[in-house]
Amino acid sequence: MRKFQITNGVYFLDCHEVGLRILCGCPMDSVKLLMRAGFIQRIEDENWLWETGANAILLSDISVQNGAFANLTEFPLMHMLYNQGLGVSNHPGYTGKKPMILGIPEQLEGQIEYLDRGVNGLTPEELDNIDDIDNDVKREIQVFKKRFKYGKPQSSRDLVDFFEVKANEEPYEIAPELYLVRLGLNVYLFQYQDQEEIIDLTLTEMQQYGIPYNLDFHPMHKRDFAILHSGEGNGWDKDRPCMSSVICAEGRYYLIDAGPNVLEALEKFGISLSEVEGVFMTHAHDDHFNGLTGLMRSQKRMKLFTSKVVRVSIMRKLMALLNFEEATFSKFFDIHDLSLDSWTHIGQLQVMPVLSPHPVETNIFYFKMVDDAGTVRSYGHLADVISQRVHQNFLRIQDEDQAFLLSRYERVWRNYLRAVNVKKIDANGGLIHGEIDDFKDDHSAKVIVSHTTERPTLGQRLVASSVNFGVEELLIPSTRDYFNIGAQIYLDEIFPEAPFMAKAELIDNRRLLINPGLVLIKRGELHDYVYLLVSGIFEYITPRDSKRYEAGMILGEESIILNQPSDGTYRSLSYAKVIRIEAQAYLNFIEKYLNLDEYIEEHTKRKKLQDSDLFKSLTSRNLLDSIYSKISVVNYIEGNLLREGYSDSIGIIIEGMAGIFHKENLVETLTEDYFYGQEVVFSRSRHLVPNVVALSEVKVMQIPLEVLSSVPILLWNLLESGDKISKLVAQADRLISYMNELANDLVMNQVESEGASYDEDD
Repeated sequence: MRKFQITNGVYFLDCHEVGLRILCGCPMDSVKLLMRAGFIQRIEDENWLWETGANAILLSDISVQNGAFANLTEFPLMHMLYNQGLGVSNHPGYTGKKPMILGIPEQLEGQIEYLDRGVNGLTPEELDNIDDIDNDVKREIQVFKKRFKYGKPQSSRDLVDFFEVKANEEPYEIAPELYLVRLGLNVYLFQYQDQEEIIDLTLTEMQQYGIPYNLDFHPMHKRDFAILHSGEGNGWDKDRPCMSSVICAEGRYYLIDAGPNVLEALEKFGISLSEVEGVFMTHAHDDHFNGLTGLMRSQKRMKLFTSKVVRVSIMRKLMALLNFEEATFSKFFDIHDLSLDSWTHIGQLQVMPVLSPHPVETNIFYFKMVDDAGTVRSYGHLADVISQRVHQNFLRIQDEDQAFLLSRYERVWRNYLRAVNVKKIDANGGLIHGEIDDFKDDHSAKVIVSHTTERPTLGQRLVASSVNFGVEELLIPSTRDYFNIGAQIYLDEIFPEAPFMAKAELIDNRRLLINPGLVLIKRGELHDYVYLLVSGIFEYITPRDSKRYEAGMILGEESIILNQPSDGTYRSLSYAKVIRIEAQAYLNFIEKYLNLDEYIEEHTKRKKLQDSDLFKSLTSRNLLDSIYSKISVVNYIEGNLLREGYSDSIGIIIEGMAGIFHKENLVETLTEDYFYGQEVVFSRSRHLVPNVVALSEVKVMQIPLEVLSSVPILLWNLLESGDKISKLVAQADRLISYMNELANDLVMNQVESEGASYDEDD
């Protein structure tokens, strides 16, 4: 038995003695990470080409760690079933054994629904309740689902063995002489004969899961209408991101799909999350969907555009994966349901979703905009599509649906072959993807092959173009100064009371393009300028930690208004565009149009909030000021209850120390800048909501929960932290129950051995 670390919080445990190869931890792109580490290899003989890899998965106890999904099993399971052959009876890799998923009951419950959603999408009853599509569209979706599954709808329970692991019980034998013991939250012990390996799936506060590929930096400029290519690979391509694009329309950025590592791609473009207006979603398979958690950590609700049938499919899968209530979805996303086959205006940009046959509810997108000369410029994003070969095979099946599918055939291909200026197509082949030959007669000016594993073949190069990460398709050049417009918007938000012309004078300073990795201001130094960050991302680094600063921030302001050296270093994480303003001119601006003393006082209040774990990712001044106005400060003496059971407020420790208790058992210790109360947002069991007790004299900032839950990044922090606390409380509860049962058994054994009577009250 040997343990190998794949990346932070992910391990490969090779138990070759019993034929188990366990992927421990399963974040996005786990298959690609295994490929990169050499634990997936190709095998070829005269008849077959297949791969090696893991055949079991150990789940994280926590759904999300540091903002990223921790249990994305869809693609690793697909790899086991099909690439390794565990689900194909005549395959050389077939063993007759199903892949295994091991985890605590709460995670397994969510995994079963998440995997079922990935295989089947909406249920027939849920599809019937979608009120903006007619019965023919509903029937078409259902018939294609049945065809893709050869008429046999599948449940994840048919494909996978789910194995429950509970804490504080006897070791579980998961294979002959191989035992698994859960030692604590996210910590497991594997035992085989005289060998032992401990697996800790926990990410530390500063850690992130690894990324299998390196992306180059590309400085981007806001346009009237342009397409940025952010991914051309698929779920098996270890060298490239999955198929995706970024649209720039009227100087605003929109994503098409949110696949793995979407924030990394945006960072390479110099696009901060605060600059993203919304996302267009095609469907809910993981290679297009699992980056949504990154978009949920925004300071504003992200606009989500797609057809209602696809949106509901995405919502149900996402909430199952996160173990959140469905009502939570709309707290993170500003929902814009689009009508299928109809053009919808989003400013001057027009978009039309079109149904595409796939195992789950899917739509492709067409976009268009008219330039100043009246010329229509257009883009088509076709992920995922059916091939002619598979489609025609489906039409040959003689049943009650054959005539219906024949009547819909021309419509599907008329939509696929719609002529546009630029079209990106799924050409991955196989049962559920398109093929390049189907587009050889497409009259679009440019067809781009995408969603592939390998580089374009000779046949593909005859028909279609290929692009690399960061290539821009400029459809309509800029007719406005979007840099100036952005700077004006940010200054209006920061200084609403200052006159327009005064802010225009600040904007009329030198513009700079900053390269990635540049130290703009160094810790401990006095500096002569402040910088308005108009586009891009910086990090602010202190000996304690680092924070991300996005577009709309003024860099270096604190040391200038306080007349002291900078407490931290400002270092660019991407290409960035800034306006450099002389420090004295900036001070003059504040003194003339604001009160400097009051301005410093407001800054100090915001900084105190940002020192806490809850608020350190929040940079919006307006939001911080609004929240601070709702705060009340309360003092407690040692032994006081800070909170008992459910409460409608969150507390932040300003001074002193407190403890989270469940049935008189200490679950977690809280010190300065830590917060409590978040588990009420997540917990679904009232009896598991713990008490908080002062362990010394304590000063607390109390904030109404409704104020925080309206800001996505704060709600996310509450939910992620609440998930962890809830798991710790549940673990303590199980331990207490186990100890009570053990004590009861000991008493009963003693009673039986001594022949004495037994009173339950004793």
